[in-house]
Amino acid sequence: MYMTGKIRPNYFPMFSNAFFNVHFTNFLSDETYYALLRSIDAVMCLTVQGIRLGILQMKNQQNWHKTGIEELQDMHQIEWNENIRLYKSN
Repeated sequence: MYMTGKIRPNYFPMFSNAFFNVHFTNFLSDETYYALLRSIDAVMCLTVQGIRLGILQMKNQQNWHKTGIEELQDMHQIEWNENIRLYKSN
């Protein structure tokens, strides 16, 4: 899991309690941030409240989210291919 965003000094206690697979990235350039987004299977946007609940919900529904993402990718690919076909036919 990657936690992006500016790291403030009052966050430091959180680092010592973080799970081994949590990576704090600090502020990322747009290029690095978008490369990270392209490399992951899901995005979870959290506020301070409900973080634990959000993580548990995402974990418990991982297959459902992954299937939804794949279906959306397929729909976009079909639309993209149709747009290319129409463009080439003109």
